[in-house]
Amino acid sequence: AVTGKFRNEFKVSREAVTNLQTNISDQNLWDKACLCRAMGPREWLPLTVMRDPSRYSGPYGLGSPVVWGEADEGECGMGEWFARELMRRGVDMADWLGMRWIYKPADGNKASGIKIFHDIQDLEDFLVSLGDDPQVGVIQEYLESPWLIEHALDPNDKEFHALKLHKLRAKKFDMRIFLLLTYEPCEERGHDVSWVRGYLHQDGVCRFSTADYDISDLTEENRRAHLTNNALNKGDAEYDAASNLISLQDLERLMPSGWSLEHDFYPFVRDQIGSSLAGYISEGELPRRGYQLFGIDLMLAVNPEDLSRPRIFLLEVNLRPKLKIPDEVSVEFQRSVNSIIDDVILCIERHHFQDSERPAEHRQNRFQPIVQISWGD
Repeated sequence: AVTGKFRNEFKVSREAVTNLQTNISDQNLWDKACLCRAMGPREWLPLTVMRDPSRYSGPYGLGSPVVWGEADEGECGMGEWFARELMRRGVDMADWLGMRWIYKPADGNKASGIKIFHDIQDLEDFLVSLGDDPQVGVIQEYLESPWLIEHALDPNDKEFHALKLHKLRAKKFDMRIFLLLTYEPCEERGHDVSWVRGYLHQDGVCRFSTADYDISDLTEENRRAHLTNNALNKGDAEYDAASNLISLQDLERLMPSGWSLEHDFYPFVRDQIGSSLAGYISEGELPRRGYQLFGIDLMLAVNPEDLSRPRIFLLEVNLRPKLKIPDEVSVEFQRSVNSIIDDVILCIERHHFQDSERPAEHRQNRFQPIVQISWGD
């Protein structure tokens, strides 16, 4: 379907289509757990731990907490194992015992298999129930103070904010953005230098839940208050694609006065998340030229130090992001997101457009270069 899209809409050469097919990464770099691990200690990543019994020897097959460094190995319960790391960071034990947790299967999608736990004991009971199940999963600190649009007391667009607030008050949301990484080892084409390049797409999707956020109710029946996955929420009677899915540009209109994508969002993603992923890939083995399109899920959380400037957190990195936008959403927004694949080919096989009906220089590419890492002679 993808290659047909390239041929039918762009009339690029068969060579370009073949290159796209063969250059898609088949390396073992791309699993959700590895990518969480790659982030290392970051203030914008909640405490994140991986479960992979085939890889780790910690309690219940857990790897070391990402944020708090390497855990001591040895026989101990999970609570003690976590506590050692928290003590190193000076985290108050009262706060630790009251922390909530979320578990996500590494290969899951559409909110399948996601569970939220009231405390560490509930989480440990769940891990015990998995037994010898080889399932790989990500355990993450649950962010309990999401930023909601009613927190913008003086929004950028007051009229638009009042209109959306009627439908989206108390609704949690996240942001799906798109990051393209391309890489080429020096041996591929006889170069002296290997490189990894990163591109951030200027468009993304904000996905709102359909139930009012309530941290006291973590039951399965109330999943739609906590999980913003569109596949889960679109089955609710209150779902309205035109309201529950909005563009990044519309989110900017709902944010506090002075908050902007150009100043408060894109630089953070570029300098923190994009550069971290590119750096991780540059440290691995790149057997051939390739690329990967990632769906990056972010969430805004209340910043107690500045209520008008929410903090940005990375939730997860997805390897097969869905690009279809429902018909109810504006045609302009639909066209923008659906053009992402078009923009990918402009980044990686640009020269194949030179003889087409619309040359590359006449095509708008919403991917912006954000990072380039090179090494070699």
